[in-house]
Amino acid sequence: MDGRERAQRAVDFEGPDRVPIMHSILAGAFHKYGDALKKLVEEDYPPDFLRVDYRKDWAKGRALGPGESYTDEWGCLWTGLSNDYIGQVTEHPLGDWAALSGYKFPDPEEVGDWEGAKRAAAAGQGKIYVIGKGGEYFERMQWLRGFEELMFDFAEGRKELEFLSEKIIEHNLKVIELWQGCGADLDAVQFGDDWGSQMALMMRPQLWREFFKPNYKRIFDLTHEFGWRVHFHSDGNVSEIVSDLVEIGVDVLNIQLPVMDLRQLSRELKGKVCVRGGLDRQKILPRGTAEEVKSHVREVHGAFGSNEGGWIGNGEIGPDVPLENARAMYEQIVSLA
Repeated sequence: MDGRERAQRAVDFEGPDRVPIMHSILAGAFHKYGDALKKLVEEDYPPDFLRVDYRKDWAKGRALGPGESYTDEWGCLWTGLSNDYIGQVTEHPLGDWAALSGYKFPDPEEVGDWEGAKRAAAAGQGKIYVIGKGGEYFERMQWLRGFEELMFDFAEGRKELEFLSEKIIEHNLKVIELWQGCGADLDAVQFGDDWGSQMALMMRPQLWREFFKPNYKRIFDLTHEFGWRVHFHSDGNVSEIVSDLVEIGVDVLNIQLPVMDLRQLSRELKGKVCVRGGLDRQKILPRGTAEEVKSHVREVHGAFGSNEGGWIGNGEIGPDVPLENARAMYEQIVSLA
């Protein structure tokens, strides 16, 4: 069974030969471990998934050193804080609503390299599950406006929010259409917004359902119209909205399981949606023993996976994760049916 079929069967609950692997590796881990880590993830445990970005300059934002900066296609200034992690937005083009009247929203057709994206997707050669970059929504609002300002906007019910939201949704819908138009052989499209703090959702669930849920559904519906699966990522405690995300069409959910009740999530999600990873990157992966890592992998797989599928083996490897723990994680993943 090749990687593409294995991943498809896991996502669709159709019985893969084993749990598929998706890698999530921070730049700092490669800086620390170099060729040893490269061998581990390319030769010893090759991935079953390929993630492809359409944007011409996306790599610039991931190669920032301390103090280096990069302005993305929306005009947000990213500044690097270290060589190990992606930077953060330090200048927000709509930090003052007065700038909205003169702001030019980017055209995804112009800022994307769609022929290059098609070639990158073709690199899978039909033997690996290909995921195209979709777009952010809530996070894009933050990056344009600034987090604190955006939260006050919602508290005050600012009328500009509806306009800004619609422009971002239109952008993301066009990205999906361009993926289809360029002829890339995709299996899925990935979307993501970090919705939770360590403790709870960043806004009242009812407000999320009123404002964001219908717009996410528009994006997910169009993705499904083209025959692709919807992958969605969020960090933080999002237990209050996971069932909503499944309801509106998320096929693969990547969430930060250790900050939530694993048993409750298992009751809500097992058999209804495929879960990607969710392994504990704050405690067990960086500070546990290799045996504790393996036990944790078995626990999470048991909560969401079965012989029919339902779980994707994935754990974030940062510079604080010992190489032996990364190896233990992959060893255990590939042993699971």
